[in-house]
Parts: sequence; structure tokens; C-alpha cells
Amino acid sequence: FGSTVLSLANIKAPKHIQGKAFLGEYVTEKREVAYATSDRFDEFTDRSRTVYFDDFIYIKNDFPEKVWYKDVGYRKQVPMMTEMLSLREAGKLNETQLKWFSDKPKEELYNRKTDPHNLNNLAQDSNHKIQLEKGRSLILEFKKGQLEDKAMQPEAQMVKDMWPDFVQPITKPVTLSTSTTLSTGSDETSQGKTITLSSKTKGASIAYIISNELSQDYDFNSPWQLYSEPIQLKKGDVIYAIAERIGYKVSEITNHKVE
Repeated sequence: FGSTVLSLANIKAPKHIQGKAFLGEYVTEKREVAYATSDRFDEFTDRSRTVYFDDFIYIKNDFPEKVWYKDVGYRKQVPMMTEMLSLREAGKLNETQLKWFSDKPKEELYNRKTDPHNLNNLAQDSNHKIQLEKGRSLILEFKKGQLEDKAMQPEAQMVKDMWPDFVQPITKPVTLSTSTTLSTGSDETSQGKTITLSSKTKGASIAYIISNELSQDYDFNSPWQLYSEPIQLKKGDVIYAIAERIGYKVSEITNHKVE
């Protein structure tokens, strides 16, 4: 979805985003298959892998003993959810509605054209053995392919891989590049600067503050603005910049005064 929103805004998605745009200026070739994953539901965990192919959906559930329904605290704040739970306690849900509160099968296979609500599981239907095998094969490709499905990896090992020797990496500081700009007012033409910000840490978010002083004491809790495009500054302006990536320590604050 991120790539598609950017495409609709006529912006090409950066290389580190895996998603492919399906609308807009940068729409890509239509996928033959699409994958979906499920691992965590707020305070609950589960794991399933899904693949959409042809007219079918195949789902592999790693914990079939866990019911579809998760008693998530946030979910129970939704009026529709509290109503459904009340109906279940009163014995007023029908057989189809009650399925959500039952154990999951190890495998699911649905025809998404003839069964859009995914109610008729075809995984045990001998007439759909070819589709079942194809779904299994595609999930194996997903787990062993470029996406590196790491859901089976213990979190301690995951942290070790992300933080070599258990040392938290630090986001690279923001670098600034400038170019001269001219702006014409009603009486005179003034000279300013166009400031471009970047960080060598891939996927880092950059934020900035514009001030007229060089000695202000900013920290992580200061009123930063998210950087999204080059900034126009006038002579005497001071720009402070900081970079952060989730899981990394925040970068040092850099500054630049327009002379």
C-alpha cells in the first residue's frame, strides 16, 4: 500500500520498500502471486502464512490449536466486538459465526471467486489436490526466498543479528547539502539556500527544526518536523537535523547556519 500511495502522488518508491505499486504513475507489472503473513496481535502471538494465486487462497497455520479469535484488549473496546461476544454468551450466534471461536485447521484452501468469504475449506477436497500442492510449494518458496521469513527464529537470535555483539547500532548523522536560490520580493531580490538532508542509514527518518539562533539546546523531545523534501532557507536561518531508525540509537544533532 505504501508504494501505491507514493505512486499516486507521482513519487517513485525507494528501493528498500518491497511493496509494488498497483495504481498511479509507477504501477508495476501485475503479480502472479501475493503473500500475506500473520504473527502478532497486540498482546497475543500466532503464526500463519498465506498466498493468493490464480483463483485460490492457501493458508498454512503453524499453531492450529490457537483459535482464530484473540481476546485482544483493544478489540474489546470496539462496540461491534462487545456485541458479538454478548451474542456468543447468549447462544445466539449461528454455526458460521461461531467458527471464529474454534480451532484452526493446519491448512486452508479457498476459491476466492466462488467463496469470497472463505467459508468452504477445500484443503481436504481431492478435487483440489493440484491447487493445494501449488499453495504449499509457493509458501515454501516464500520461506526460503529473498524475503527470508524469520518467524521461526528465536527473538534472542534476531536481536543478535540486528545488534552484532549485542551493541545497539547508531543512526548515521544527517548530512546537509546546499544550493543557492534567489527570491524576488516587491522591492528587492534576496539570496537564500536550498537545503537537502540525508543519512547513510537506510530507512532512517530525518527531522529538522529551523531557528534564528545557533546555540539553542534541542534534544530528542524538541518539536521536530519530519523531513520530506528540500527546504528553502534565508540568510541567517539555522537548521538543526536529527535522524532515527527503529531499533537504532538516535543520531547526534547536526546544525547549519545560512550565510
